[in-house]
Amino acid sequence: GDAILTAEAGNTRATLVFFSNFGAAYTCRMIDIPATTGYGELSVIDTTSNAVSSTINLKTVSSTAVRFNPDGTRAYVLNSFQPSPTGGFGTVSVIDTATNSVIASIGVDNTPIGMAVSPDGKYVYVTNSGFSNTTNVPGNSVSVIDAVTNQVTATLDAGNNPYGVAVSPINGLLYVVATGNNAVSVIDPNGTDGGQFQYTVTMTGSSATC
Repeated sequence: GDAILTAEAGNTRATLVFFSNFGAAYTCRMIDIPATTGYGELSVIDTTSNAVSSTINLKTVSSTAVRFNPDGTRAYVLNSFQPSPTGGFGTVSVIDTATNSVIASIGVDNTPIGMAVSPDGKYVYVTNSGFSNTTNVPGNSVSVIDAVTNQVTATLDAGNNPYGVAVSPINGLLYVVATGNNAVSVIDPNGTDGGQFQYTVTMTGSSATC
């Protein structure tokens, strides 16, 4: 088809684009950080003018996902290989979308891959695959982030090599693709059992990575 949008957001071999519901698209670099800054950048594109309206220096490497809270006031950027205060590699940058500035950086477990925001916007859930050469750093988990305090309030078991995560808008259960188990783990993050598995659905065929 014909190209309807060309917005220069930096040259890279792997640029990911995520759309908010409020007239903006956010692009982040998965690899090939710009030599001019030495860090990854988040470009904000106004979808009305189809022009880059802001560029945010994340001071991170390998940003792989962007998610938004329901009212669009916060954007959460997942940085899969960024050194974390926990000793591994994985952080979440919190963006104030009114000012397009980083207001918090949250350390999670090792090598985060998937991320979802709860329907009420109170929590952010991050799957940590644990894939790394670093020893004694936890993974195979879901980090629960309080969206008010920007702090990790719980770390839940999530099966082997968790990848994608989704939150049910009906009952708040987490559905996590555990690629190492070839299964979907169903987790109650508010359960009295500390958020352990409710049950696991085994998949057939090749391992899913959604």
